[in-house]
Amino acid sequence: MKNISTAQGRRKTIILASALALLWLSCLAESQQTVTSRTNVVRNSATDPEAEQVREVIRGVVESVDARRWGSLTDGFAESVYVDYTALFGGYPRSYLADDLADNWRQLLERFSMTRHVLGPIVVEGDESKAQAKCPVRINHFLRGAAGGEDWVVTGQFLFALEKRGATWRIESLVLDVRSQEGNSNLLVEAFAPANKRLPCQDCLVGQRAQQGQPRSTIATHLKPRT
Repeated sequence: MKNISTAQGRRKTIILASALALLWLSCLAESQQTVTSRTNVVRNSATDPEAEQVREVIRGVVESVDARRWGSLTDGFAESVYVDYTALFGGYPRSYLADDLADNWRQLLERFSMTRHVLGPIVVEGDESKAQAKCPVRINHFLRGAAGGEDWVVTGQFLFALEKRGATWRIESLVLDVRSQEGNSNLLVEAFAPANKRLPCQDCLVGQRAQQGQPRSTIATHLKPRT
């Protein structure tokens, strides 16, 4: 009888231990789901306020570049921005202070009569303080009277990393992944040739005329993000 009682006690102990283990695993799974739901607050959702704020920062930077609003361009940048355009220009990626990056782009792009960035859907992922975004892009460069052709079109994908400072999202990394080029790929060289130098005000006027009648949004639904 004593052996039977001992065996029954062991079985009860095993059953109790198994029940406690299942309860622990259930609580662990619930805890992990709670953490995931708290951290994955920035999603690819048009109704998610955080994700839409990220998209607005990206659109604002692109629109400032095309409208040549260099003074407001830094509003969307972190203090230092890592930039990688090596897929287009070669060389090496580097980090810029926000003001230096804006001035670099001003000197580069004001040589053209007009630029226009057309973005596809912006896919956003991240949490409450860090976000990554990607979108297809078509960049049109136009130089009036260029001997080799007036247009140069670059198609590819932008990859952004953003950080939230206070209540504002800021771009801290920008990478351009080039898929294809069309038109006069020598247009940048021609833009800096002495015969094609233009006064900044003339360039701005050309750019302003080109922007008139264009919708504020630069989203193109036919462009699809690359995976």
